[in-house]
Amino acid sequence: ATIYKSTLMHFTANPNRRESFVVGIGYDDSIDQAQEVAREVLANHPAVLHDPEPWVLVNDLGKATVNLTIYFWLDGHQHSWLKVRSSVIRLMKRAFQESGISMPDEAREVIFPQGVPVTMLGESHDVHPDVAGASTAAAQPRVSAPPPESAAVATKAEGGLGSEKGALQEQARQAKPLGETENLLDPSSPATARE
Repeated sequence: ATIYKSTLMHFTANPNRRESFVVGIGYDDSIDQAQEVAREVLANHPAVLHDPEPWVLVNDLGKATVNLTIYFWLDGHQHSWLKVRSSVIRLMKRAFQESGISMPDEAREVIFPQGVPVTMLGESHDVHPDVAGASTAAAQPRVSAPPPESAAVATKAEGGLGSEKGALQEQARQAKPLGETENLLDPSSPATARE
């Protein structure tokens, strides 16, 4: 059932691997500008291949965002696809923020392009204007800018961009083959009992 119902990855002798992810931009943002910013991030990333060329395509119109799908290729023998994907997403977010391109959250963000009119129903004359101004200012939440994202191609958390090929080969060398009487599907098999 797992084989028939799951997406299977077939690795071939070709080391090139295509990766993709979706990013949503605000309806008020320029799609052309967002595509160009994304293309520049991909063009400047050392692990992203230039041939085949990366693509930044409009995927669909979501409830709160215009969704762009970012496609790029990398050499799977030299680089870990998980680490490169993480790096590209992080650098893409940074570039969009620096370019003023919004990435609204469809689940919580409501955008009022024309603003929201507010009508004061009554004024309180019991409060001194300075105090009223101070209390109004104190009631306003302070919005601070998010901390700047790292411009590094790979962060310490990503652990570099290198492939895990060597570690996987070492694990394969240390693996013990099944004996003739061992069966991984039989719960009474000695191999299953070891686990």
